[in-house]
Amino acid sequence: AKLGDAYRAYLLKLNASVSFSTTIGTILAERIIDVVVLFLLMLAATLLSFGRAVPTEVLILMQIGLVLVVLVVAVLLGMRRLRPLVERILPQRFHLQYARFEHGTLNSFRGIPGLVALSGVAWAGEVARLYLVTLSLGLGGIAPSVIVFVALAAALMTTLPLTPAGLGFAE
Repeated sequence: AKLGDAYRAYLLKLNASVSFSTTIGTILAERIIDVVVLFLLMLAATLLSFGRAVPTEVLILMQIGLVLVVLVVAVLLGMRRLRPLVERILPQRFHLQYARFEHGTLNSFRGIPGLVALSGVAWAGEVARLYLVTLSLGLGGIAPSVIVFVALAAALMTTLPLTPAGLGFAE
């Protein structure tokens, strides 16, 4: 996982006396919302950029995104139902931590409109950054839908931390 998230949870535990497990659950909920919003924006950008002539590489990327969204939503939906199984697998001393983790994750979705709005603003910032880079390089002729697609595709490829900071994927 991304080290900054774990450090953020640790600092919140120290400064606000919030359980580390609860904070990690909240961070997981944020990541789930980010992935879903990112995928939906990416889907819209793909349709605007390519119409019905979607290249094979882009189609594969969209399929990876769909699998990722389905996977995180399935884990989220199964979290409460799988609790007895998880508690059978986990040693007794971890049951309270798992309960806090589950509580932090599932209760974070109560403020979903605000979280979705913040996620949209964050992704809009990513797109704006790439747009400004293209302008600074004198590439103002690139269609806005292509800029949106490229910015979001790079973000989608680095969502899963397979390499440090997504090194190699976005490049």
